[in-house]
Amino acid sequence: MTPAFVAVGTKADVAPPDVDFDGLRIASVTRAGLAAMVLPEGMVGPEFRILGAADGVPELPESRMGLIYKAGRVTPETEALAQAIRETVAAGERRKAA
Repeated sequence: MTPAFVAVGTKADVAPPDVDFDGLRIASVTRAGLAAMVLPEGMVGPEFRILGAADGVPELPESRMGLIYKAGRVTPETEALAQAIRETVAAGERRKAA
């Protein structure tokens, strides 16, 4: 259970990220209404809704995302992936602001 959930007295079982390698299983379970998942707010798709205090969900702390690569070994593919992530997150943030 995360400290944020403990603080508001909500029971939450947290599955570590490595339990769901591709993200598809948790997304499917979430779509079915059986779970919740944490995403950057700007990346929440239209098929999901953002939960808040009214739903018994605490405000979560900011998170960071990173791409780890071997020093001195940035390939064009690595740089393209990093750029795609930046653009996806930025587009989500713009969508959220609109």
